[in-house]
Amino acid sequence: MTTEPAGAWERLNPGMFDETPGTVGRHTRDVAAFVSRVDYDDLPAGVVTDTKHLILDTISCALTGRDVASARITREVSNYLGGGAQASVIGTRDRTSPPLAAMVNAKMANAIDLDDCFMNIAHFAPQATMAPLALGESLHRSGREVIVAVAAGYEVAARIALAANFWKVTGQLVYGGGSERLVFGANVFGAAAAAVKALGLDEQAAATALGVCGYFAPSLIRSSESALEPPTYGDAGYMAKYCDAGWSTFTGVMSAVYAKTGFVANRHSLDGRHGYMRIMGGEGVNEDMLTHGLARDQEHWCVSDSALKTHPCCKYVHTPLHLFLELVEENGLRVEDIERVTVHLRPSHAMGFADQTVQVMQGIPCTHNIPYNLAMAAFGMTPTHEWHAEGNADDPKVRAFMRKVFTQPSGEAPRTGVEDIRACGFPKRIFSQVDVQCAGKAFSKSADRVKGDPWWEETKFTDRDRFDKLTRCAAGTLGRERTEAVWECIMGLEDTADVAALAELLRP
Repeated sequence: MTTEPAGAWERLNPGMFDETPGTVGRHTRDVAAFVSRVDYDDLPAGVVTDTKHLILDTISCALTGRDVASARITREVSNYLGGGAQASVIGTRDRTSPPLAAMVNAKMANAIDLDDCFMNIAHFAPQATMAPLALGESLHRSGREVIVAVAAGYEVAARIALAANFWKVTGQLVYGGGSERLVFGANVFGAAAAAVKALGLDEQAAATALGVCGYFAPSLIRSSESALEPPTYGDAGYMAKYCDAGWSTFTGVMSAVYAKTGFVANRHSLDGRHGYMRIMGGEGVNEDMLTHGLARDQEHWCVSDSALKTHPCCKYVHTPLHLFLELVEENGLRVEDIERVTVHLRPSHAMGFADQTVQVMQGIPCTHNIPYNLAMAAFGMTPTHEWHAEGNADDPKVRAFMRKVFTQPSGEAPRTGVEDIRACGFPKRIFSQVDVQCAGKAFSKSADRVKGDPWWEETKFTDRDRFDKLTRCAAGTLGRERTEAVWECIMGLEDTADVAALAELLRP
């Protein structure tokens, strides 16, 4: 009988054996150490500015998302649950507990898809912003403390998304890598990390909070969407929009609060075979991306890769939407004379519309619907909650215009996408070409970048862009004087001694 060396089979087939503290990674602890130790003074000046801009943008989105049905229902749930009165619900006179206020505010911020995008796909700003704002108000944190909490929370969520390797290149085509659960689920950890920072937890408590977060985290994916019940994202329709911004924020805040009060949890929630990313079924997860270059003195922060939006629709719709508006303006086209619009874009997004009302929903139409969004642009709809107002899709002239809009796959779109993925892990450029036939003439224009992209000077939001967006979104909620005061407060947030002052300005 042959005697095998001790441990031979374990080395050959380690998957049969439980991981131990000695064999599992320590990414969770390293992330926790980073979050607990990073300070405002560690942030480069540009990162401070980018973070303030993100806070401003997210609050703007919440102000106009306030009365959307899904946000209104979330607010009603909060009122039903009751609780304390330590934190404000933006754009209202309501006050409630910090976790519930953060939940409602985040839901409002994401309600119409006007909020930021990371990797041109994921939304992290509602969670990373609203968690520390609610806690900061209740704890009278300074503007600097909130700024570093937002930057740290965004960093954690973004790194989980990058580690998930969402984007895949197959045969020189760009695909989502089946990791939606990770890309959209990462935001719950962003809320938890931001809450940890706002609460001032130490390294051990921070690791516990991340462990509680992994324990609490719902699936946060599109698992309930299917062809049997397609997503409508609407007032009278399906409201379970891929990842609920409110619930994920609530979960993240509660994770930090549990850790603060002594709850005990696994401190390896992001590590190994039983870590969040593996359990959620991520394909090709690279855990090392969680901590690659992660340091208090790092020069680049993920918050600076946050792309802002001009219109309430999915990011890939923005390039063709702006191209269409430019063609109309530059050539003096009359909408009533337009005969056909053809949008060329990434093959995976070039959806066929046999009946161009196929994805028009009752209430709020689908934010991913190119014919609908081009129709709203054509008729000059204000890019706020009015863009998705009930009845828009039933307007005969809107339906007639939608039937003129068609989509075609573009070969250029995947080429630029593949180049970007090879360089930085995600497609910064979203190529599109728009052809318009109008009054017997043909007009065409293409681009691979759009207003709001942070990587090129010509596409970055200017202060005028930011102020105009805030003004549009605050119309009907805050008066002009109050809106200007909000602007001044956020643009100088690092000098604010108590963020409760900002919260008060956001109460009409």
